Formats: sequence, C-alpha cells, structure tokens
Amino acid sequence: MPDLPTRIRRASLAAYETAGLDAVSARKIARRVRVSPMAMYRHFRDKDDLLDALVEEGFEVLVGYLRKADAGSPGLDRLRRRATCALAFALERPRLFELMFLLPRRSARRYPGDFAAGRSPSGNLFLVDVTEAIAAGQLQPHPPLETMLAIWALMHGLIGLYLAGRIDISRDRFRQLYRRSLDRLLLGLAAAGAGDPGVGARPSTGRESPRSKA
Repeated sequence: MPDLPTRIRRASLAAYETAGLDAVSARKIARRVRVSPMAMYRHFRDKDDLLDALVEEGFEVLVGYLRKADAGSPGLDRLRRRATCALAFALERPRLFELMFLLPRRSARRYPGDFAAGRSPSGNLFLVDVTEAIAAGQLQPHPPLETMLAIWALMHGLIGLYLAGRIDISRDRFRQLYRRSLDRLLLGLAAAGAGDPGVGARPSTGRESPRSKA
C-alpha cells in the first residue's frame, strides 16, 4: 500500500479534478483517506502546501505526455509534436492544467530565473527543442529562453482562452486553430532559407482564397 503522503496526494488530486478547489480541504481529504485532520497536517502544513504537491504530481503527468514527442526529429519537428502533446494534456486534464499554469501559486516557477536554472520539468524539454532548432538553422538565433517564452505564451494563451469558454468553437476546430497559430508564429521566427516546409510554407487559414476558386 502507498505511504500516507502519497495516498493524500492521490486523493486530493482526484477530489480537485472532480470538484475543484473547494473539495481540497484537510477535513474532506482526511475523510477520503480515513485519517484524522491532524495526521494530514503532519505531512502538509496547509492547503497551499498540499496544492503545491498536486502541481508536482501534475508535472509528472505532463512530462509523460510531452515525452511522447521524443521520437520526432530534433528541432522544429519535435517542437511541434511537443506542443500537440501539451494541448492533449490540457484538453484531457483541464482542471489540472488550470492549477499548474493559470491559478496564482506562491511556489510557481518564474521567468527567467527558474527556467534558466532548469527548474521547470516541462520547460526544459521545450528549451532543448528550441535550442536544437536554432543550432540547425531552423529558427533565428534569438535567445532560446525568449523564443521558448514566445511559444509558450501563444500555447498557454490560446489554451487558457479556450478552457475559459472565450473561444466558442468545437474541440476539433480548436486543435486546428492551435496548429495554424503555432505555424504562423514559427514562420515569423524561422531563419531565412531554413528549408522547413512546415515553417517556410504559408500557414493554412482554413478557407479557400478567391484565386483558388478560379
């Protein structure tokens, strides 16, 4: 049987993803794992401490998603795959994504120091992809951290708007919008003559041009 802290984290994560922040209280979680509230406080100082533990669990889950992209070619191909994996995580675990990236937290990792120091499990993977793409001449030689931040801002901004109901389209259409938007950003960041058809080509708008109908 898992130890008590692990049982508490798992029960808290299940409660949070089912019913949100209100379900994560010492009394409610203690009831789930059949211990006293005081036993909870021996392992987690307060609710914020427990939520931080949930976030770390969440990053382990997210990295599992992102690692599915490792089979892709280094650089831009892997970066695109990685971004698609991140989207899959957000759509399948929306409350966890919200807790990890959208809600204020005292221990949230901050740009640039935490990312430069390699403290972000997911950021590290994207930073490697960006660095490899720059080294391969696929992206302009801007500071890799700044390039990664621009890509993350687009990804998380679109996902956040969609999860908040501010983008009123189907999930499939949102996936297409996400990919087109990422391609447009990468087109702007592409090095001259990079020769990557995915970036060098004009991104699809999802509509035919008047000329194509002639």
